[in-house]
Amino acid sequence: MCGILIALSRKPLDRAHFDAARDTMIHRGPDAQQSVFLEADTVGLGHTRLSIIDLSNRANQPMQDGNLWVTYNGEIYNFPQLREELELAGCQFKTNSDTEVLLHGYRVWEESLCERLLGMFAFAVYDADTGCALLGRDHFGQKPLYYADLGDVFIAASEIKAIKACAGRGFALRKESVVDAMIQDFVAEPRTWFEDINVVPAGHQMRIERTESGSIRSAISNYWTFTPDANPQPITQGEALEQLGVELREATSSHMLADVEVGSFLSGGIDSTCITTLASELLDTSIQTFSIGFGGNDELPAARQTAARICADHHEDNLGEGDFQYFKDRALAVFDHPFADTSLVPTEHVSRLAARKVKVVLTGDGGDEVFGGYSYGRYLAPRLGPSPLLVPTVSGLRSSANFWWDALLFSALGSERWGRVTKDRIVNSRRLSVRRRSILAPELLQSIDGYDPSWAHRQHSIDALDPFRKAQWIGIKVALASRMLVKVDRASMAHSLETRAPFLSPRLAEFALSLPRPVTNPTPDWYKSLLRQWLDGRIDSSVLNANKRGFDLPKEWSSLDQASLAGGEELLPNCVSAALIRPMGWHRLRRAPRLLWYFTQIERALDTGMFAA
Repeated sequence: MCGILIALSRKPLDRAHFDAARDTMIHRGPDAQQSVFLEADTVGLGHTRLSIIDLSNRANQPMQDGNLWVTYNGEIYNFPQLREELELAGCQFKTNSDTEVLLHGYRVWEESLCERLLGMFAFAVYDADTGCALLGRDHFGQKPLYYADLGDVFIAASEIKAIKACAGRGFALRKESVVDAMIQDFVAEPRTWFEDINVVPAGHQMRIERTESGSIRSAISNYWTFTPDANPQPITQGEALEQLGVELREATSSHMLADVEVGSFLSGGIDSTCITTLASELLDTSIQTFSIGFGGNDELPAARQTAARICADHHEDNLGEGDFQYFKDRALAVFDHPFADTSLVPTEHVSRLAARKVKVVLTGDGGDEVFGGYSYGRYLAPRLGPSPLLVPTVSGLRSSANFWWDALLFSALGSERWGRVTKDRIVNSRRLSVRRRSILAPELLQSIDGYDPSWAHRQHSIDALDPFRKAQWIGIKVALASRMLVKVDRASMAHSLETRAPFLSPRLAEFALSLPRPVTNPTPDWYKSLLRQWLDGRIDSSVLNANKRGFDLPKEWSSLDQASLAGGEELLPNCVSAALIRPMGWHRLRRAPRLLWYFTQIERALDTGMFAA
């Protein structure tokens, strides 16, 4: 894993300034930092390297082959096969790195390059002969790739902080992002929290070229064209289980490719247990595993049980409220924008633990999206969704009432008819409520009048799919790339740790997403039915049949103290001054700790000047 930076400018770049921007990402690549400047210094490519494959200096970047240069972040898991194919085409390699495959691959396949890659990646290839660049990002968006087209200069980088430093200017808050965060916990790609900074979407590539006038012209295209078939090909349960085993083993094996030791996160749930168990079978020595708890209702006992069964070299730690408060205060600097998923803290903590021992870990990320676990269960049957807590508030009572009403409807209508009734909920539930209109400032509401925060859900909604598979696909295309993978990348790279997610192998994911729902989940009794059947007998039954817990921390950790909430002082004065919320609007957030945390982060961001006026 690394950090990349590329700039194409009308005027010569200041080399020292460019290098300083590159080094804002030194945590992503502490092993080597280099830049090259081309075209009379109007083009700059920078790289910070975390060496994983071919540890020699020959594999440092930016890397050159004749007129081509590349700066790249990630891993190409099928690079040995691609290298063989390119050597047969006459290409001569100078290193053993996967990076060089991008250079020769671009020369041979040009803009079809991304279609051949299996891995997690964000790269920029620059052609000095044509003055054009190709930027590419992996299928699911595991690796970040932000960009800003500012007229006189085009900048792309792994992190927003590098773009801001390279541009030498601030960027204003995108007002719609405040609403996005309230409705869905994140800002959907390709938008960000900043005006004029966007993201190359997952599964897309961008071509950059100079016009005769010297301006920059860009075009984004979708190279990953897969979508789930509304009428999948028939397959028996036995055939699906057999093929699933093949895909799982191949995905895990390919993700073990490295010239350094590979460890594994082990949360205690079935996803990380599955991947860790498969990985341990591929090693001649004990795999190092890493778990985190928080002194209460966590999954450490299950993680210990699995670690003992596979004879792992197990490491664990406990997260306390002090650790939570410490990283919560650092979150803005790590993410470059407000981020209110409390699981970011244990993810950062377990990454810090693992980074003391290894450079690379496997994770179970993507298991819920690919196999339809946890919250996706609600689209099979109401009781498979997260159960509401009965709390004496209006929202709590409403949530409980909706849950039991759904349960009654499901019993009365049956699964198929209930699914047809509720098929649009994943989209329609994102609409702005009256309650939120009473929190936001009138000026903000007026400036975004007509804005639909569910636009991304509608864009990726496939009406022909059944509700369960429809929810899966929207989750993969929207929330996975925009929230969950952002969290994992930033939290791990803050400690120079590379995370790899075998469940997000394109071939495995496409196989699972192409199966009929009656095969993946034949009854509404349990979610992830196909994966659980395959794991039956391979992992402990107590782990296999346990309810999912995740990284849900005690809610009181993320809440403000009661004295502050009971006081009459304005807790969010910067938000009020910026016309984001009404005066004392935070009063309506007192029983919504997640939203209140979001606004305290926005308050802090405004106070530190993260957003330009």
